[in-house]
Amino acid sequence: MEIDFNRLRCSEKWISRKRRWKSILACLSTNGILVSTNFGFIRAAEEPRVRPDIYSFGVNVSCIPVDALKSAKILEKRIYGSHLYVLLLEIARGKVSVDFAIPFDGSNLKEDEGLVRFLSWGRRSEKEVCIL
Repeated sequence: MEIDFNRLRCSEKWISRKRRWKSILACLSTNGILVSTNFGFIRAAEEPRVRPDIYSFGVNVSCIPVDALKSAKILEKRIYGSHLYVLLLEIARGKVSVDFAIPFDGSNLKEDEGLVRFLSWGRRSEKEVCIL
């Protein structure tokens, strides 16, 4: 059996936002990767750091079977004046569903759109593919 393989990368992104009279650093996204196959996908991301100069040793990993994915779409968000691309996955089992948001770089948007098509292919949802 042939395995189809796709990936989506995300880099750490910090912004400076105003809070009252001072600027505060905020982490918009952490380093991470989404690896998808025709069997399911794995999302691994670093635990968000409190500040850019502090180490983080935590990793969050999610493993999702392919039949739990109901829809996939790419959104472009504007947060504190900064652009952020988000892959929004609807994951469901029975009547329970959850939206799983994965921020990503957007540097290879054509490849990322291909990933959305791959993830949405063959889904029984009316909301199959939405790209920007």
